[in-house]
Amino acid sequence: MFIEYGCHRGFTVEELLQHEITNSAFFLVDKDGYLRKSAKSQIGTELLKLCPLIDKKGPETSPQTHAIIIDFMALVRKVPLKKLDPPVKTFHDFAIALTSMVTKAGHNCDEIHIVFDTYREDSIKNGERERRGKSKEMVVLDVISSNQNVPVVLENFWSSSISKTAFQAFYVEWLTTNYQGTKPLYLGISPQAWTVSAGCASPFPRLNCTHEEADDRMMFHVQDILSHRSGPTSITLSSGDTDVFVCLLYHITVNWRDLGLKELWLVRNSGVRRSILPLHDICLALGDELTKCLPALHALTGCDTTSKISTKLAALNAVRKPENSSLILNFDSPQLTENAIQLAETFLVKCLKPSTDLKTFDDLRLAAFDSNALKMDFERTTCTSTNARKHIHRGYHQQQLWVQAPFRDATSIMNAENYGFILVHVGFLTEESGDVFSPKVLKGGPLGEMVQWADILTALHVLGHNLKISMSVKELQGFLGVPPGRGSCPLTGPLPFDLIYTDYHGMQQMKQHMGLSLKKHKCHIRVIDTFGTEPAYNHEEYATLHGFRTNWGYWNLNARQYMTMFLYGKEASMWK
Repeated sequence: MFIEYGCHRGFTVEELLQHEITNSAFFLVDKDGYLRKSAKSQIGTELLKLCPLIDKKGPETSPQTHAIIIDFMALVRKVPLKKLDPPVKTFHDFAIALTSMVTKAGHNCDEIHIVFDTYREDSIKNGERERRGKSKEMVVLDVISSNQNVPVVLENFWSSSISKTAFQAFYVEWLTTNYQGTKPLYLGISPQAWTVSAGCASPFPRLNCTHEEADDRMMFHVQDILSHRSGPTSITLSSGDTDVFVCLLYHITVNWRDLGLKELWLVRNSGVRRSILPLHDICLALGDELTKCLPALHALTGCDTTSKISTKLAALNAVRKPENSSLILNFDSPQLTENAIQLAETFLVKCLKPSTDLKTFDDLRLAAFDSNALKMDFERTTCTSTNARKHIHRGYHQQQLWVQAPFRDATSIMNAENYGFILVHVGFLTEESGDVFSPKVLKGGPLGEMVQWADILTALHVLGHNLKISMSVKELQGFLGVPPGRGSCPLTGPLPFDLIYTDYHGMQQMKQHMGLSLKKHKCHIRVIDTFGTEPAYNHEEYATLHGFRTNWGYWNLNARQYMTMFLYGKEASMWK
C-alpha cells in the first residue's frame, strides 16, 4: 500500500525502496529492539573444519609455556561452588577456591596474568549485557567484604555490572594481602595494574591500559610479554570467547610472529568440553589472507556489538573466494574511506546472495520487490543501504578496537562518535529559544512536537545508536567542540557526529554558534519539522524572488532532510 501510494504521488519504486517502509529496520533488530544476534561460536567450528590435520581436542594437559593469561570473569563463573570441599560460604572462602583454580591453571607456566573487565555506563556492549540479564532478578552489591556471605543464586549476582565490579575490586585487594604463591601474578585491571608475589604487591604501570574488555586486555598482555622477552616465546591463554579466538589468529599473522612468538595455545572451556588448541599451527593451515580478514568478517556479520547480517558459514564461504576476500582485506586500515564502505557493503551482499552481481542493499531490495512484489514482507527483507552503511560504521568501530587491542591507548585512538553516533539538540525546549514550550509540556501541549521528538529518540535508541542529547546552547557548544560566544571560528577538526537531529530553533542556534561550519556540515543535519515545509519556502533564492516570506524557511536543505510527522493535507510531505 505504501509503495502504491508513493508511486501515485510521483515517486519511483527505486526511490521509495531506499527508505525503510517499517517503523524499524527489522533486518537488524528484533521485536524488542535488541540487535539481532548471530551464532558467534559457528565461526570457530567452521574454521576448525578447514584444518583437518589439527587435533580438535589437543593435549590432555597444558603445555609448558612462559606465561598463561586468564580471563578472570570467564574463570570465576566456572567455579563449582556446590562441589567444593570445604564448602564455600563467604567471599573469603570464594577467593581461596578461586586462587586455587588460578594456580592450578598456571602450574606449567613461569608467570600468571589475570585480566579483568571494565564495566562502563556508556559501553557499546551495554545493550548486549541488558539482553543477557533481562530475564534474571539481579543481586546488586556495590561493596564486598571477606566475611560477607556469597549469594545463593550466583547467576543473579553476575547479571549486575555493579556486583561484578565490586567483586573484582574485592578479589584484587584480597590477592595483594593473601597470595602466597611463588609464581608472580600480573593483574590487568583499571585504573592500576598490579604485580603480586608471595605477599608482596606493587603497582605495575607497564600493564596500565585503557581497554574496556578482558578480551582486548589479553591481546595487550601478549604484546607486552613478547616485547620484553628475547628469543622464541610460548604463551597459553585461557578463554572460551569466540572474539578472542578470532583476534588471536589475526594478531599471530599480523603482529606477533615478528616479535618471536613460537607457540600460542588456547585453552577453551565450553560446558563439559575442554580443548587446548595450537593457534600457531591453525594460522598456518588457514593462510595469512583468511586470518587477516577474520576481524572484519566477524564484526560485519554479527558479534556482541553488531547485528547479524548473515551466518558465519555463509561469510566464510564468501571470503574464501579471492574476488571476495579483496573486498574486506584492507578493512583494518586506520581510516574508514568511502571506498572501504562500498566494498564492505558489496561483501555483505555476497554473503547473503553468493551468486549475485548486485552490489548494494538497495539493489537487493529492488530485486526482491521485482520478483515478489505482492508477497514481499518488509519486516523480513534486507535493510536499506543507508542502514547497512551505519551497520558498517559500527562494525568498523568494533573491528578497530580488536585490531588496536595490543597497543596501550587503543580505545583513546578510536573515537566512537565518528562511527554512527548521533547528536540530538532539542532546540524548542532550550532556555535560549525563549522557553515558550517547556511550561506547556505538562499541560497537554505542544503535543505534535513532543510526540515526534519521542518517536525520533525511541527509534534512534532502538536501532542501537549511542545518543548525545543537548537541551541548551552550552551543551550544544560542548558536544560540537566550538568555543563559547557567537560567530565562532569554523571547527578545525571533523564534525564529531555522524548526524545531528534538531528543529528550527536549534538550526537558528547552530547558525549563531557554529559560524562557517554550519554551511560545511549542513548535509549532516535532520530537521524535526512537524507541519512540513513547502519546497518553495526552503529554497532561499526562489522564495525571495517570488515574495514568499516565512520565519522558518530559507535553509536550502535537501527535502529528504526534513522529518515530517504525518500528513496534514495534499501539500504536506508524507515521509518521515
